[in-house]
Amino acid sequence: MKKEIDLTRASFPSLLKELKEKKFSGYVAITIRGGNGLEDGFVAFDSGKVMAAVYEYGHEGKTIKGKPAFERAVNATAAPAAYADVIELRPEEVQNFLSIESNAAYAPSEEELANAKAEKFSLKFEEEVAGLPAESTQQSLLNKYKLADVLAGFKKKEDTEKRVEPKIEEEEGRIRPPSFTGTNK
Repeated sequence: MKKEIDLTRASFPSLLKELKEKKFSGYVAITIRGGNGLEDGFVAFDSGKVMAAVYEYGHEGKTIKGKPAFERAVNATAAPAAYADVIELRPEEVQNFLSIESNAAYAPSEEELANAKAEKFSLKFEEEVAGLPAESTQQSLLNKYKLADVLAGFKKKEDTEKRVEPKIEEEEGRIRPPSFTGTNK
């Protein structure tokens, strides 16, 4: 809907109010340069109501969700270089996101929305996340969703069946790929 809104000139509370009045479904994506690198946040709307927030510190590999993410998004609007994009989604897409990322859910009060303005950008939020663990590895995601133990119980197909290695033939110093005829599917 809207791209590259300069948040140093635009009023974030006014933008939130406008999207509420339009019964907007989608999200506002905010990108800034923080103290140590790029930071991204988004505030999700479902039929005009703020329903979730996520804030990512890309340089740290850390993600904050829910109310703390909304507070960081508001803080980000006061950064020296802050831009927002408004992306429209179907309401069911927003609801699907909320069902998957329920810990991102946060519905601020009318007062919080009206006062969603930071006078000065603060680095305190960035300092708070410095000690938090990054969640970017596959193992940490499995642990987060309590799937590591479940998946460890499954045996790989190779463990239960004998694997037949294809015969590799060489021709003039080059490996010739095996024929596909006569192989099991």
